[in-house]
Amino acid sequence: MLQVVTFIDLGLHKQYIYLTYLLRKLPRTTGDKDVYLADDIALEYYRNQKVFEGSIELEKNGRH
Repeated sequence: MLQVVTFIDLGLHKQYIYLTYLLRKLPRTTGDKDVYLADDIALEYYRNQKVFEGSIELEKNGRH
C-alpha cells in the first residue's frame, strides 16, 4: 500500500522501516532476559524517491 499512496509524514515512514527490522531481531519467546540491540540495528541510509506523478481516472461506470 505504501507504494500506491502519497503521505506527508516522512519521520513516521522512517520509524516504520526501523521498527520492521527491529521486530526481526527481537526474541520470539517471552521472559525476563535483557535484550541489547544497539549494535545490531541502526538506520544509516534512507532514500525516498518519487517515481510517478499523475492521476488514475475511472470511467463513469466506476471501472477502469
